[in-house]
Amino acid sequence: MNPTQRKVADLIVSHLTSDLLAPEWARQYRADVSEQPLRGHCYVASESFYHLMGASASGLRVFRCRLPDGGTHWWLATGDGAIVDLTAVQFLEAPRYECGVRTHFLSKRPSRRARTVMMRVMASHLKDALATRLIGREPGVKGAG
Repeated sequence: MNPTQRKVADLIVSHLTSDLLAPEWARQYRADVSEQPLRGHCYVASESFYHLMGASASGLRVFRCRLPDGGTHWWLATGDGAIVDLTAVQFLEAPRYECGVRTHFLSKRPSRRARTVMMRVMASHLKDALATRLIGREPGVKGAG
């Protein structure tokens, strides 16, 4: 990932909260969330990243696979095949990406949950950009400004 993509990915991950879990994940994994906070967020994280990067114009492709426990995992791949999996750290063993099926999201427009993540990311980015502009330095960096 380039630096901009990395920053967006990190912002997305930092804004994934339990209120964004689909109802079936919230019921099934409520106890696991404190142990692995990214569990159940693969769809919304991938969808948010895809749309923030420009959707189909970004060249990103959408994939999913079945997991041994019966669940489904979602991720993206670049045009050259590099995996973009914002929630991969939830797994002890990497998903079997080679068994993934190219697919699409459930709607062409961002879902309600993806819009929530995207708004959080954009608000966070705007806050950082304004702080930099107003005080002349990156937020959290000590020094004269």
